[in-house]
Amino acid sequence: MKKPCRTQQMTKSNRRPSAPDKKQPSGKGLQASELSVEKYEAYSGPLPDPRTLEHYNMIIPGAAERILIMAEKHADHYCQMEKELLEVQKRLADQDHKQKARGQLYAFFTSLVMTALSAYALWSGHPKVAGAVGTTTIVALVTVFITGKVSKEQGASEPDKR
Repeated sequence: MKKPCRTQQMTKSNRRPSAPDKKQPSGKGLQASELSVEKYEAYSGPLPDPRTLEHYNMIIPGAAERILIMAEKHADHYCQMEKELLEVQKRLADQDHKQKARGQLYAFFTSLVMTALSAYALWSGHPKVAGAVGTTTIVALVTVFITGKVSKEQGASEPDKR
């Protein structure tokens, strides 16, 4: 990714009045002042500024073109790495989504089987077994959903410590 080039110039001037000349009567003479000027230049970007490129070219003929080609290759490589990173992140998100969907499907079928077992135990004359199986199924499902929600909240608030 190519960054825009920027050149900044700052000029700062300080004027300090000097002491009045003692030979002249006060208020009737010119007052001398001192002027200080500072110049600051900063350059930011992936390439040197044009003046520096010109100096490189004077020292090594063709250096400016080589520097430009190097910057273009670097930008292309950076873009390619970003594309690959996005593809990997998308693939991981898809896998995570599939895994969660599969877990929910398994939980649904497990609760269905446990409910059927509870109903069968009740139908065959074992109400205590039916109550125990039904209650443990409900408690287990509620616990899983609550602890899953708590662990997600903790994962979001605490940074990964690897």
